[in-house]
Amino acid sequence: MKTSARIATLVTIILIVSALACNAPLRAPSRLPEVVQSSDEALASFRSKWRTLNLATPNGPFTLTFSEAELTAAVDAAIREAEAEGTDIPFEQVQVRLTEGVVKVYGTVPMQPLSFSGAITIVPTLGSNGLVEITVTRIEFGPLEFESTTFEQLAAAIEQSINAPIVASPFHITLSAITIGDGELTLSGTIAP
Repeated sequence: MKTSARIATLVTIILIVSALACNAPLRAPSRLPEVVQSSDEALASFRSKWRTLNLATPNGPFTLTFSEAELTAAVDAAIREAEAEGTDIPFEQVQVRLTEGVVKVYGTVPMQPLSFSGAITIVPTLGSNGLVEITVTRIEFGPLEFESTTFEQLAAAIEQSINAPIVASPFHITLSAITIGDGELTLSGTIAP
């Protein structure tokens, strides 16, 4: 009787541990196989589109479409600029993915001596001030918890990467729509002197 009670207890423990292991968030989302690299060419393309808007469309409607590579480069540059100004944003190896109406920002958060990979899902919307506002809707870094300020600073850097050309424009730019398709983010609006 003792042996069968031990076996039943052991089987119960194994089932409980197995159930917990199957449901536990033990790993962060894996990176996508196709890597989107930040590059000087992609950043130049991002900036060129804004410059072209200011030079070629002085009055009327416009549409700008950005690729994942251009946004990856712009977000990476915005993070580096924020860090140069003294804001610590511990998010490296940035990759921006655009799918299903959301922006997924993949990257690593270094915590010496380790680095943790994960993703942040954000939704861009038009704010009442006519600029893009970013809302973090999901943070996926496995079982790890990070201070929300880490991701608020990242969201601010992403907003900055999109809004800086609008604010710096010598013209009045009013956004009317943000569309996220498979691999592209499109901004529509009007520009006026």
